[in-house]
Amino acid sequence: MIINDLQAPKCRVIKNFISKEECDWLINYSEESGLWSKHNRQRHTFKTEEDYKSAAEHWDNRRIEINELYREGMGKYKDLFKLVVPIQERMEEQVKDFFSPDFEIYSELWEIVKWYYPHLQEPHVDFIDPDFDVSSVDINSVPEQCRYFFDEKNISEYKRLFTNKIYTSMLYLNDNFEGGELFFPQHNEYSIKPEAGMLLVFSGDINTMHGIRQIESGNRYTHTTFWTKDLYKSSLVAIDKKRNKFDINTIID
Repeated sequence: MIINDLQAPKCRVIKNFISKEECDWLINYSEESGLWSKHNRQRHTFKTEEDYKSAAEHWDNRRIEINELYREGMGKYKDLFKLVVPIQERMEEQVKDFFSPDFEIYSELWEIVKWYYPHLQEPHVDFIDPDFDVSSVDINSVPEQCRYFFDEKNISEYKRLFTNKIYTSMLYLNDNFEGGELFFPQHNEYSIKPEAGMLLVFSGDINTMHGIRQIESGNRYTHTTFWTKDLYKSSLVAIDKKRNKFDINTIID
């Protein structure tokens, strides 16, 4: 079932995008593989050591960057890639169908993320147009919890860091937890209750700031991909596809 949601602009919800069996397999693989990574974002992307440590504390040991595993060779993670690559291709089709971009898009990051109490994420953007003029915004029309973003200092930092993640796709792998809803404060706190197998496609731009409400109990698992139009800021998978060096058939019996 496809829902083009009008309450949260630039948002598509697709229920039962993958099966419960596929969801369970990805969760079990994540927990049994020992691949939960230490925070690995490069230090130079943070202005201060305090910012870096805060981010590391937030993300450590609850992310699996599947696109980074590709660097080690798909054969090493054969079963994972056999399942995930077709899912990625289907997600890309949905992103293109919904947004109809007049440019090529490439996957920038594939990751499985685990959220648990007391994790949450404050309202933020995934993408900011480098030409965005913050002075054009009537700050009184912006929800209070989002106003920090429109400070000149903050907007400059976002322009430095978030100019390539144009679209976001998020696949929920489970729903047996409390809290953790994705919400859009600029759209009357509109929120989406997760369902296992549900795909959400949206543009995380300045008009679609979004956050994740605090997890109250249980574990929340998602498979998230960001999409860019800059090939050289994309994943190695996308680059190899563009160069015709990627062939999933090499790992399929």
